[in-house]
Amino acid sequence: YYGPFPRVNQIDLYLNLIDQLFPLRKCRGKLKLKPNPCLNYHINRCSAPCCGRISREDYLKQVESVKLLLSGKTEKLVRELNTAMHQASGNLDFEKAGKYRDRILAIEELAAEQKVVDFIGEERDYIGFLSRDYLACGVILQMRGGKLVGRETFLFEDYSPDSELMLHFLTRYYSNMEKLPGTIYLPEKIDSKLYTEFLARLTGKKIKILYPQKGRNTRLVAMAQGAALEKLSSSENNQRQLLKALQKSLHLPAVPNKIEGFDIAHLGGRDTVASMVTFLHGMPQKSRYRQFRIRSLKGKIDDYQAIREVIARRYSRLLNENQQKPDLILIDGGRGQLNAALSILSALGLSSIPVAGLAKREEQIFLPQNPEPLILEPSSPALRLLQRVRDESHRFATSRHRSMRDKKVQTSILEEIDSIGPQRSKLLLRHFGSLEKIAAAKAEEISLLLGIKTGPAETIPACLSRLLSRRAQSHSKGKD
Repeated sequence: YYGPFPRVNQIDLYLNLIDQLFPLRKCRGKLKLKPNPCLNYHINRCSAPCCGRISREDYLKQVESVKLLLSGKTEKLVRELNTAMHQASGNLDFEKAGKYRDRILAIEELAAEQKVVDFIGEERDYIGFLSRDYLACGVILQMRGGKLVGRETFLFEDYSPDSELMLHFLTRYYSNMEKLPGTIYLPEKIDSKLYTEFLARLTGKKIKILYPQKGRNTRLVAMAQGAALEKLSSSENNQRQLLKALQKSLHLPAVPNKIEGFDIAHLGGRDTVASMVTFLHGMPQKSRYRQFRIRSLKGKIDDYQAIREVIARRYSRLLNENQQKPDLILIDGGRGQLNAALSILSALGLSSIPVAGLAKREEQIFLPQNPEPLILEPSSPALRLLQRVRDESHRFATSRHRSMRDKKVQTSILEEIDSIGPQRSKLLLRHFGSLEKIAAAKAEEISLLLGIKTGPAETIPACLSRLLSRRAQSHSKGKD
């Protein structure tokens, strides 16, 4: 028996290291001799004792090494590996010596965290937190009984103001915890009074929020900050590689650091809307999202014309305001939608901006220079990024269309009430926000808002309540 391990992620850390450094057999039951090793051997996850690829003596040594690692006796394990490394080096077997060296380095790196100890038994968490653009990383180092027993790392997108980011992260994290530490150390100040009140309601006890300035607590916060920086930098590097892969796949003249995606939504030609989403460095920038109500169709269904209108409006403004051009424009659709966008960009003198269309059917990518659509592997990172931009533009367009549809339904219900026309219904909805709030409003407030007498104003909430009740009953019958 080995343990207990305070955190699940600590168990995973050990198991992953064992899998890499001391690959034991994965098959269960009694060892049976086989002519050929399985896939695990070929990917270095098994030493294949069933095929004689490792001697019994060497395999048992691996088992003993695993026991030492799980028991926390890493110093003894490192000593044994050092001896084996020097023996291999002395025999001029440098490849084997190199493998021992790599094992030693990996074990020492794992043990370094576990060696952070002090003599204070209080339960404490040390927080590291950093954000760049819309990507944020939070790291929690957990001290329990004077030992660093765990580390949790979270990488996520967040669109809150910078001053609120860490507070949002902490709230989400500790809301799901069964047991909280007595003290939480932070790298920067938040509204600690408000947050301690929140934690007190959550746990029934007072949790201290501190900002260390010197000593061991400062060093531990710095360690958490360093881990957050490392994770954030690694993620940003992955994003750069992803964008380069997209550039290569589409033969773009530059890395597509700025992508603008477009989609159209309508219901039978009514209330046609277009959406534009912006991705910077592979991440969505929601503050730059835009929605357009299409004006030129007049009830007709014409996605090509809708694309022409939204592209004309967006990029005429870009030219007028001298805004930064995107490195790639992505249209949700096939060759027809792509050509509609290209015709407007050409007329505006913006033919140099790369454009692509992504059709949902078979995920075909249409490019101006290619007569045939490009089809990438479903697992391609470049395709996944394009899908993400396309799906986000689709979500944003349909959400706008849904809100317009709901508003029309609400105004039509209000207009069933005597003395309420289109203008007054819009004024009521703009002021109160929903039909339910209008139904609950006081006659005096409605009277003042609409400029009518109190008597007629009293009838509006009452009539609306009856209409809403009748509507709810008809919906209920429809479901039955």
